[in-house]
Amino acid sequence: MPRLSIEISETEHRKIKALAALSGKSVREYVIERVFRNKHPTAETLDAINDAVTERNLSSYSSVEALLDEIAPAADTSDYKPV
Repeated sequence: MPRLSIEISETEHRKIKALAALSGKSVREYVIERVFRNKHPTAETLDAINDAVTERNLSSYSSVEALLDEIAPAADTSDYKPV
């Protein structure tokens, strides 16, 4: 089974753990539920997932700025600093 690891702060971890406990769920159950809370994806979402899995209709960009220019041309990205 695939595994997912993310780095979060100790404070974030404690909050997630507490919220999961208050919900009567494990951390895994709580996170999965929150990530997939819309149990019925739209047709557009299903098409996008299928395209990603089959590697169809994908776009390639030379930089993050090029991607942002296409999806939000009016957005000011002058303060954007890549990590």
